[in-house]
Amino acid sequence: KKFLITPVLVFIASYILPFVYWPEMLNWPFFINHGWLPYKDIAIVHTPFLLGFLTVFYNLLGFNTWTLHLVGSLLLAFTTMLVGLLTKKHSSQIIFGLLAFSLSGNSVWFESLLAPVLILLFWAFKDKKFVLAGFLFGIALLTKQTAGYLLPLMALPFLKQRPKKLLFFAISVLIPIIFLYFWLNANNLMTDFWKWGIQFVFLQTSHTSPENSYVLLPTIKQTIFVGGLVLIPLILSRNIAFAWMLFSLLFAVPRFDFFHLVPFAAFFAISIGTANIKPKYLVLVILICLAFFVALTNSILKQDHSFLDKNTLMVAAYVKNNLQNKTVFFLNSYDQIYFLDNIMPAVKPWVPQLPWYFGFYGDEFLS
Repeated sequence: KKFLITPVLVFIASYILPFVYWPEMLNWPFFINHGWLPYKDIAIVHTPFLLGFLTVFYNLLGFNTWTLHLVGSLLLAFTTMLVGLLTKKHSSQIIFGLLAFSLSGNSVWFESLLAPVLILLFWAFKDKKFVLAGFLFGIALLTKQTAGYLLPLMALPFLKQRPKKLLFFAISVLIPIIFLYFWLNANNLMTDFWKWGIQFVFLQTSHTSPENSYVLLPTIKQTIFVGGLVLIPLILSRNIAFAWMLFSLLFAVPRFDFFHLVPFAAFFAISIGTANIKPKYLVLVILICLAFFVALTNSILKQDHSFLDKNTLMVAAYVKNNLQNKTVFFLNSYDQIYFLDNIMPAVKPWVPQLPWYFGFYGDEFLS
């Protein structure tokens, strides 16, 4: 119970600070609930577990923006709680909370769900619960396929284990993947999933060309921020959680942005919390994280809730009052209004209007 105080504070803070309402997290479950199939009817380049997770919540609580906010707040609070349970320290929870908000983690994106799954995976490996670890790794892959970047970390514990342990791990990894296979096959989505979930992400290079702007490198300020954070556990801890922290930076590849680094923030806090650090240095780490929080959230506080700004709400009100029962298509803007006004797009399949999608399919995209 003593590790519930900080998660409750994080939950409350999530409603005080601006929340990022990613249009994809609104629209994709909304489209799916109207019978559209991912990958075939909606161009989705991620594995589907989070979308199914969100769709369940939307159906239980209603297709409202506050449902998404509630899910995001609960995920942040749950991750904060897991950090405390693993490290047995309130200080680690405070560190994670400060960093998560600093890194634009007050939202729902794939890393929002991936963070608690990876913490549980880390704990399962730590306690040598390899069957559970395999299942959790499978869930991580179904949340975001780039969780496969962690495979080298998965291999390390088996260097001193009997082959039977590795076999149990591999079988349990396959359980969620087999479920996905049967679901894709039952809905005739194998070809479409391969196209968007595998080929686009791992095997295609046309969308990574400079003119398509897919690759997004960190700015100098972002590099200094992340580099400074990496130096702290490099000096103070250098434990196994530090290795997980480093690998979690790969989730921001090839399009860097802070919100991809929520798992990084979690393992930063765990690395500090599981090390034998003198209290004066621990206080210094918290003050550094607080300084980052103040610096990065100061500009955020001046903004409207991202993607639900006044202009968007004004356009949504106009569409609702004047274009009900009409065919509506928003060209390169205001995608979230489909969700806000409970209307479906005039085009099917739905493909994001972004340069790298043009580069991937060219003329087929326009047709």
